[in-house]
Amino acid sequence: MDAEWKKGQPCFYEFAIWRQNRYIGAVSLYMDETGTTGELGWILHPQYHGHGYATEAAQAVMAFAMKTRPLARFIAHCDSENFPSTRVMEKLGMTRTACEKGRKNRSSEEERWEYTYEYRL
Repeated sequence: MDAEWKKGQPCFYEFAIWRQNRYIGAVSLYMDETGTTGELGWILHPQYHGHGYATEAAQAVMAFAMKTRPLARFIAHCDSENFPSTRVMEKLGMTRTACEKGRKNRSSEEERWEYTYEYRL
């Protein structure tokens, strides 16, 4: 994985979050073609919200990315009503840079507001 990562190509990785031998979620990282922006995403079983697992996993992925690539920033997006994700982004040191309409709700196809957060290095 390290050799592929260091090629500097656009790439996508997903890292599992495990707790007591149980899969509880994942953190994803997409590196753009410039190699300077990492886009983060996460999903966590609702039973495990509020315990810091997503934050801890995202911090580990950010540390891995910063150690191996010359990044300028990380970005992340979420539905404006996804309060657990906005808390994770803020705990990571990210700041909200945009709020735009256009995110589709998966269950209703309703257009929702989306937040964009950014962490500059």
